[in-house]
Amino acid sequence: MSEKLKGKCDVCEKEPRVLTHIDSGQRICRTCLRELRPTRPKHLASAQQLARLREQGINVGPDTTRADVKRFQRILQARQRGLDVSDDAPIEYVDQLLASLPRTLHTKVRGVTATNDDGSDRQKIVRCCKPGEMLSLVREPKNRYDRNAVAVYRKGGWLLGVQQIGYLSEDLAEEFAARLDSGERIEARVSEVTGGGGSFLSARKNYGLNIELLIYGP
Repeated sequence: MSEKLKGKCDVCEKEPRVLTHIDSGQRICRTCLRELRPTRPKHLASAQQLARLREQGINVGPDTTRADVKRFQRILQARQRGLDVSDDAPIEYVDQLLASLPRTLHTKVRGVTATNDDGSDRQKIVRCCKPGEMLSLVREPKNRYDRNAVAVYRKGGWLLGVQQIGYLSEDLAEEFAARLDSGERIEARVSEVTGGGGSFLSARKNYGLNIELLIYGP
């Protein structure tokens, strides 16, 4: 414990402003204390970092570096996303695996109560959607209301062809329009059909459609 005591350091015999009592009973200044208890080299991982890695099942030793910690963190991230990665995997390999996985974004399709130009009822189309079904995202740069518009289509089979369900929200369209135009891979799939129900005694609720966007790339 450091105290403001008068007197000399028992090691260097100087008179510092602060002296520390150590286990041996000596009174020692901070400079000499640092020499007796050298700090851990900066390139090595801290004790807290090592403890956290051990708690997560990573076998690390005292010579583990900060670069190793970064690599192990990537490995743990990959495992959380279902990838089988060994402890000794190079960080470049792990980063490639992670980059191959899409990040996901959940949203709701807009305009599902409208009627398509061909007269088809979007509500009937939404009602037929199934969770996990893949959808198509189609850019409409000449849309008179929004040049960033991204339409959402369902593949109705050889008989019905593709059927428009609605659009991405204006905010999402603004974010993803340029990325779709550049050829970036962004997919969509059905998460859940909501609403519906009702009876002849009560008004039927409109159907809604929740989707998941799969975004490949940064």
